[in-house]
This record gives sequence, structure tokens and C-alpha cells, in this order.
Amino acid sequence: MAAWLIGGELPQIKFSIAGIKLKYYALAGAAQQITVGLAGPFVNILMGLILYNKKRFALISLGLGVVNLLPVSCLDGGNIFRAATEKLFLPQTAYRLNRAVSVATIILVFALNCAVQLKYGTNISLAIITVYLVYRTVG
Repeated sequence: MAAWLIGGELPQIKFSIAGIKLKYYALAGAAQQITVGLAGPFVNILMGLILYNKKRFALISLGLGVVNLLPVSCLDGGNIFRAATEKLFLPQTAYRLNRAVSVATIILVFALNCAVQLKYGTNISLAIITVYLVYRTVG
């Protein structure tokens, strides 16, 4: 909807076991790409804040919004980061920078996962997020 509202075409939607992927055809500028990238996490965070009395739903919604802002290439944060770097650097440099930041972020999430596992015991959610990010970035 955000792409359509700012003058782009509706995206092509692909469903897979790893989630939903939107492919945009008519987002010409970096500002449009950043706006569309921020729309999903914004809605997640807004829903979490609006429904704060439903604690479990609010935490899940806020968590999804924050995780989706991570600068990993398969997430909205990665698309935002890519659009910004492509505006500032040559395409090859932007690609390398995006790849390096994605890998560094995944390593940090994995380290956080290990720290939480060691301190609190079993917490499968961070492990699932880490595996998902590795799968989507490598695959």
C-alpha cells in the first residue's frame, strides 16, 4: 500500500516457507524505497503501541518491527540501508558494504542468541531468527 500511495505500482507478492517477499517494479528513487521500507516496521511498532494492554501481542508486534529494521539484506532495514548506500556510493561498493553490514549484523544477532542461551537457558526465538537470517542472506 505504501508503494501505491507514493506513486509506485503495487508489488508482486511471492509466498514461500521463509516468508513473504514483495518485489517492486516502479520505485525509482531512494526516497521512495526508504519510505516503503519503513512502512512495514512502522505499522508493527504502531500496532504494538496502540494495543499495549494486550501484552503478548504488543511485544510480538514491537519485536517484529524492531527485527525488521535490522540492516540485513533480506529485511526492510536492509532495503533501507541498500537504498541509502546506492545513493552515496558506486554500485559495486554499495553491494560490498551491504553484504558486510548484513553479515556483521547476523553475527551480532548470533552472539546475542548465544549470550541469552547461556544466561537464561532455552530461548528458541533468537535461534530461529538467526537461522532465518542466515538462510535468507546466504540463499
